[in-house]
Amino acid sequence: HLIVELHRKFRFTAVMVSHEIPEIFRIADRVAMLHDGVIVESGTPDAVQASANPIVQQFIHGDVEGSPRPG
Repeated sequence: HLIVELHRKFRFTAVMVSHEIPEIFRIADRVAMLHDGVIVESGTPDAVQASANPIVQQFIHGDVEGSPRPG
């Protein structure tokens, strides 16, 4: 990925906004998730993937309808 190569070369901070969850978890060293304008989870990709927050899990798993998955 171009952004990874550029980061290695120039050591800059970047903010990425994406719905491509696997790509974000592969590229980022820190992740934050917004829901209704509020940060509902932040941390390393591993920590966010392991979140007990049902809203986070619903988004990660691509569930677009219904209530968030129970914890």
